[in-house]
Amino acid sequence: MNINTISFDFIKKQAEKKQSNIRIILVCPDDSLLNAAELAKKNNIAQFIVIDTKKNKLRDTIIAENYEEVMRKVASLILKGEADTMAKGLINTSIFLKEIIHSKISNQLLTHTSIVELKDSKKIFIISDGTVIPNPTLEQKVTIIENSIKCANIMGIETPKIALLSANELILRGIESGYDCAILSKMAERGQINKKKIVLDGPMSLDTAVSEEAANNKKLSFAFKPPADILITPNLENGAFLIKAAVYMGGAKVAGLLWGASYPIILTSRADSEEAKYISICLCSLAKSKIQ
Repeated sequence: MNINTISFDFIKKQAEKKQSNIRIILVCPDDSLLNAAELAKKNNIAQFIVIDTKKNKLRDTIIAENYEEVMRKVASLILKGEADTMAKGLINTSIFLKEIIHSKISNQLLTHTSIVELKDSKKIFIISDGTVIPNPTLEQKVTIIENSIKCANIMGIETPKIALLSANELILRGIESGYDCAILSKMAERGQINKKKIVLDGPMSLDTAVSEEAANNKKLSFAFKPPADILITPNLENGAFLIKAAVYMGGAKVAGLLWGASYPIILTSRADSEEAKYISICLCSLAKSKIQ
């Protein structure tokens, strides 16, 4: 399936149709996450358990003394098979990630994908990693790419087009990301990144990665015709800026998933909308359907 036919509405309909009923722990949820969970439960997309440091008005809550104990209880339920995954609420992100890493929930490097839907065109981009790894090594970038491909696959994109972003399409002295992009492109060409079929190129600047017109104007050709499906940023700062610019300056919508456990973990910003959190739940549900 081509990503141009995929939108957040399509993802909702697919999750509501498949009804995987994935079991999700809501970790210190705010009202928007609770409301998204209520809608998902109503549509048989997911079931929920709440763990918090205080009683919740809307449902029964497992109480813990502090955030660290909250996460220990979360890990215990998942490891015992009483839940599949979790969704971050108001808990501090650093505590949330630290406890996941220290538990046995995570079985590989944790990476994050932001799924961004543009306002007018409804075009979707998967952007990684703007949340977890500040300055990824070459080896870590391979995992970032592989997890981004998993995200594309659960959305129905079997052969995603992947752009490795840098400041310029040329490899220039002083811009280290360009060297990483070139090495990763050659690794992908030789089948060292993912066993499934992928189309990857880089370095690519943002304009040529998302616009065929920009690439044509610069008289550049790549391994695929823009726009890309997946945008791999040089580091966390670049990724975070790109995602937040799309949302707050371009009116885009965004969902977020953390990879590295048996099922993706819902990790969205506290400022994200109820819809963003509902879409993230839907994506988790689709992941369970695909794994099953």
